[in-house]
Amino acid sequence: MKKISIVATCFNEKDTIENFEKLVSLELKKYEEKYDYEIVVSDNNSNDGTIDILRNLCEKNKKFKVILNNKNYGPDRSLFSSVLKSSGDLTIALTIDLQEDVEIISKFINVWENGKKYAVGKIIENEENFFIKNLKIFLYFFFNKFSKTKLINNTALFMFDKSNKKILEQVYDPDPFTRGLLMELFEDPEIIPIKKSNRKKGVSKSNLQYFYSFGIMGFVKMSNAPMRIITFIGFCLSILFIFIGTFFLLYKLLFWNSFALGIAPLIILLCLISSFLLLSLGIIGEYILVLVSFSRKLPLVSKKEEINFN
Repeated sequence: MKKISIVATCFNEKDTIENFEKLVSLELKKYEEKYDYEIVVSDNNSNDGTIDILRNLCEKNKKFKVILNNKNYGPDRSLFSSVLKSSGDLTIALTIDLQEDVEIISKFINVWENGKKYAVGKIIENEENFFIKNLKIFLYFFFNKFSKTKLINNTALFMFDKSNKKILEQVYDPDPFTRGLLMELFEDPEIIPIKKSNRKKGVSKSNLQYFYSFGIMGFVKMSNAPMRIITFIGFCLSILFIFIGTFFLLYKLLFWNSFALGIAPLIILLCLISSFLLLSLGIIGEYILVLVSFSRKLPLVSKKEEINFN
């Protein structure tokens, strides 16, 4: 009998985790005559009582499996560890809060049964506030403008089969940008329209810091455009500054007593050069951080316990 793996990650989700286990299990039991299943949740060292609830759920449901991490590694790293630990013929990634309807599981299974190996959910309707909605639009536009690997706008959740999981197992990335990685490695996905509602319980961990980290990590990892742009702008500015410097030098030599440059142009020029240098150093620094993370060869996550894994 083939197996379906549901993977998810959580941090301080005591108000949602029981509902997640209940609804997902009920949905999967529709297929119990055809498929075995497991639910793999990676917890990022929750401190609100979530871990105790996870242990109780593991006692009640042996198909519910938990990875307890030593610290909060963020959603992408912990989710990727859940993916690698799963053992199903089909892997489906969900969010603990189930803002996307749990029926998405059946839609993914149907797509898989029809021969598709990779699919993503595309949000066509959501209840997010105006700022977050437009921030996401900007991030996707910015990313796709400069990256060779294009992301599908406003996606959430994904599924892939065992053959694609074997490809992921060969990837070493201590801090994976999962959406970009999947789009880079696999064929064009089947797109499933989904609706996203507001959280019923708990607090979202997707704040401005998360979106910044998501944007800059994807931008740096999936594109060499920033370095090319810096090089090009630096080259153009160098030529411009050489002409400006030569002009003022010759003008001063020819009109020594009558020509006074003044302080304002010098300040403006200094500010322009300084701002470009600071921006360049920041972008180069992000690339260096990625290289350092690879060179240290640290594991994806550090686990303190695994529950219900044989």
